[in-house]
Amino acid sequence: FKHNFLNDLENIRGKLLKCFYMRGFDKANLLILNEEQFGPFLDMFNTLNNTATKNSNMTDVLLKLLLGELLIAINELHFSTHPLETFSKTVDYISVFTAIQYIQENYSEKIDQNKLAKLTGADKRTLCSNFRTLTGMSTGQYILNCRLTSAKAYLVQGLSVAEVCEKTGFENWSNFSRTFRNHIGLSPKQYAMKHKK
Repeated sequence: FKHNFLNDLENIRGKLLKCFYMRGFDKANLLILNEEQFGPFLDMFNTLNNTATKNSNMTDVLLKLLLGELLIAINELHFSTHPLETFSKTVDYISVFTAIQYIQENYSEKIDQNKLAKLTGADKRTLCSNFRTLTGMSTGQYILNCRLTSAKAYLVQGLSVAEVCEKTGFENWSNFSRTFRNHIGLSPKQYAMKHKK
């Protein structure tokens, strides 16, 4: 889902997505469920999936509520597995979350560290250090990761390489193609062909 799908839940959206930002440790993307936890998660996912296939006026509202419920459960499990105490208490989480949210919504534009620091009201050096602590990557790496993730999705949807290049904020076609191949192991055209529906 796109972050802006949850715009209606603006006051808690940052909290709902928090578990995705806390990646400054090994295997942060893995949550191991025991048998007792697995059933409720599977039920929530199936309900969400079944609702997504329905076509009614209330589908979007219901999907947001169900997705919110699932994200709350994922966050609770994530932070019981990876407590915040494992991080330095000096880290300013809010400025990092603000930067991440801005990147997620504007990765196709030119974003630099000065812009992020100004946006978050944090000192550039501190923001960059905290960003790396929480996400496990630099701001530049995070922006590139967002662009490549979106590029892969656009290619699978059937957009041309030129369209994908433009939509994901790469300077030019050759830069996009080279970067994509270096990180994904295939050219954009090869990736699109391999994942053609």
